[in-house]
Amino acid sequence: MTQVMPENVADAFQNFLTVYQDFRICNNLSGKKQNAFEICTAMMDKCGRIARQVKHFERNDPKQDWPDGLSEAATGLLIYMIMLMDNYDLDIDKGMLNELQSAVKQYSNKDK
Repeated sequence: MTQVMPENVADAFQNFLTVYQDFRICNNLSGKKQNAFEICTAMMDKCGRIARQVKHFERNDPKQDWPDGLSEAATGLLIYMIMLMDNYDLDIDKGMLNELQSAVKQYSNKDK
């Protein structure tokens, strides 16, 4: 397997963001600034949905829409996080790269 570096993942994610932005434009999804508090509220709603899905699954009583409900809520959370970062013109690529580099430093068991 070829060594995959944090930069490779950050570049791939940036490609996703570019295609996602094209999707938003093609589908007339709002390009205007959003209310950051409303975005945060929506994110917490998605977190609650995720937690309920996991709770019911772990109790061996999955919700009727398992696993799609969990997947959709998690994807919604990701989209809201992107919206929040866009709202403040944050450098998502830099954040992704820094987070991945930090994860490698903290959690890699390559030498263990």
